[in-house]
Amino acid sequence: MKKVSKSDYVQSLKCLNYVWHKFNDKEKLPSLDGVFIVQRGVEFGELAQKLYSDGISIKFNYKQASKDTSDALDLGKPIFGSFR
Repeated sequence: MKKVSKSDYVQSLKCLNYVWHKFNDKEKLPSLDGVFIVQRGVEFGELAQKLYSDGISIKFNYKQASKDTSDALDLGKPIFGSFR
């Protein structure tokens, strides 16, 4: 049986898939640096949305995002890209 460390447990609370990959498929495991950068980016985006509450959130939809961005620019409001 594999042992789960305190760090593994804490990480599983944030991302259960990460811990599964750590024990079952290490080859596909993202680097912790990459995970940290993505988490910081999400936090930054959330802060920006609080600071500019009148902004428009553009959801990531490959085909629709360009048109939505163009329409939002015409309104002259802050725009937030979403990659979730």
